[in-house]
Amino acid sequence: MIRKIPGKFMAISMALVMSAGLAACGSSATDTADTQDTEAESVAAEEMENAEDSVETQQENAVTGTSIGADPKITVGYTLQQTGTFADTENLGTMGNSMIIIEDEDEVSLITSNGGTVTDVGGCSYLGNGYYILQDLSGEVNSIALYSADGTQLIPFEAADISWLDSAVDDVTEEQRYLKVIYSTGETDDEEEAFFYQTENLISLTVGDDDIMYTGYAKIYDTESRQFVSGVEITNSYMYAAQACGSSFVVEDEEGVTRLYDGEGNILLEKEGLEDVGFGYVIFSNADAYDVYDENGAYRFSSADLLADFDSTSGYMQKYTDDGTVLVDIDGEQVLSETYESYYHEHYGLFEMGDDTGAFLLVDGDGNVLASADSIVEVLPGYYYYLDEDGNGTIVTADGILAEGADSPEELAVVDGTTALVINDQTYSLELAGDYWQGLVPGIISVQSSDTGKYGVFDLFSGTQLLDYNCAVVYSAGDYLYAMQEDAWVIYEIVPVYAE
Repeated sequence: MIRKIPGKFMAISMALVMSAGLAACGSSATDTADTQDTEAESVAAEEMENAEDSVETQQENAVTGTSIGADPKITVGYTLQQTGTFADTENLGTMGNSMIIIEDEDEVSLITSNGGTVTDVGGCSYLGNGYYILQDLSGEVNSIALYSADGTQLIPFEAADISWLDSAVDDVTEEQRYLKVIYSTGETDDEEEAFFYQTENLISLTVGDDDIMYTGYAKIYDTESRQFVSGVEITNSYMYAAQACGSSFVVEDEEGVTRLYDGEGNILLEKEGLEDVGFGYVIFSNADAYDVYDENGAYRFSSADLLADFDSTSGYMQKYTDDGTVLVDIDGEQVLSETYESYYHEHYGLFEMGDDTGAFLLVDGDGNVLASADSIVEVLPGYYYYLDEDGNGTIVTADGILAEGADSPEELAVVDGTTALVINDQTYSLELAGDYWQGLVPGIISVQSSDTGKYGVFDLFSGTQLLDYNCAVVYSAGDYLYAMQEDAWVIYEIVPVYAE
């Protein structure tokens, strides 16, 4: 994975299994902002006479009334879909949220969703959305591959690293589409020409004496079409040189020119003065305003006030006014009437903000404060929890407090003896066959029968029993459940059901 650490070029862990992963380093964000400001001022000086005419023309051509953002994905239940089986083994384990067979200290086999294996692997990590990255045993820098959950190789063991393209909604895996695939073209001793470096340190801010620098480049892989985006190659080593923009993405070159691409590699917009990239929009600065373009390259609005991106699945952005910071949508319309001290994120209609006391606030679209606490944790989009000073958990949704005194709020589990809370109807109506249970994923628990000692699996959202009490043991890894039933392991894909 990539850690956003200020620096000039990216650091890649030498061992995927150790999973420091990628850490960005090299030019700081401040340095780049200064460079962009200088470029913007230069452009402004040349175009000052025509600035007003340009803005008026853009406003005449503006596309309004078309919302940008994701369809809400609020989980209200789960189903299980059997995808495969495999024989029992004593060497079963997990690595990088993946189920594996441990061959020896340096070698593992990934268990695929159909029960097959990918062998001769030194490390693996689940990216989400059904994609795994694997590292071979060669020890070479270009030793990373991309696999789908069923074991299909999509990118061979030729990459130095594969990760989701940086996005304003990095934490919402369901909204990720593009992967950044990095390749090495050789070693170098010159930091100026290095694209990334390898390090054995878990966290690396600068190149160390024992680190190895590499020249290289990156390409963009589209998981929707399952192919590389044609004609796009990234040579700018700055950690934000490429960013996702909803259904499109941007690439800024070394000269400060930003190009907005669609998934087929078509250039939708080409412009200098990049300020920020949000979910479904790009902000540029010109002589006297900030201009906003949507993910299709269409001009939306301009503002004399500073605009900045915001972690928002609805495509909202921050606007800094004399009266404080406010949120606006893709057409510049204010979203919430109140101003806040701090702005953290908005996911599918719920906002996490901060007040002037340092407290975190959970706010709905009407501005109602649903919760206030020293810390608020998002479990799934639409479901949050906080702990009181005694460590008791309170679960909060868009409807307000769902439950207090939650046993395992991070798993959305509230169990009283052998009765569990059903989230959707907010009643303690789920009867269990025993009082020993374990959280598997948020909203799913396994329960051991007091009579048989076997485990069953339950969906806490709907109260549905997903698996009978016939499992010797149940594990979860990635988006899958692994249940030992009779003499074999059965693999089930966990399929979320979203609210309509």
